[in-house]
Amino acid sequence: MSWVIDAVKKLPCTACSKQGGDAHHVTTVGAGGKDEFDNLMPLCREHHTMVHQIGWKKMCKNYPRVLMWLENAGRGDVIRRMNK
Repeated sequence: MSWVIDAVKKLPCTACSKQGGDAHHVTTVGAGGKDEFDNLMPLCREHHTMVHQIGWKKMCKNYPRVLMWLENAGRGDVIRRMNK
C-alpha cells in the first residue's frame, strides 16, 4: 500500500469529521486514478459505502463539505460530470 493512502486514512472523514479510516479513490484505479492526494478523499466506512451507493451528486447535496473538498482538490472534472 502506498504511503499516500496510509496518510489519507489518518485524516478525518470529509463528510462527518469522524476518524476517516478509508481512502476513497475519486477516480477509480481502473479508470486511471492514481494514489495521489487530489484523488484520495478521506471517508469513514459509512460514508465511503454511501458514496458508492448514492453517487457524487447526492453525496455533495447531503454533505456540502464533500463538494468543498472536490473544489479545493481541483476536481472540476467530477463536479462537471455530476452536473450534467
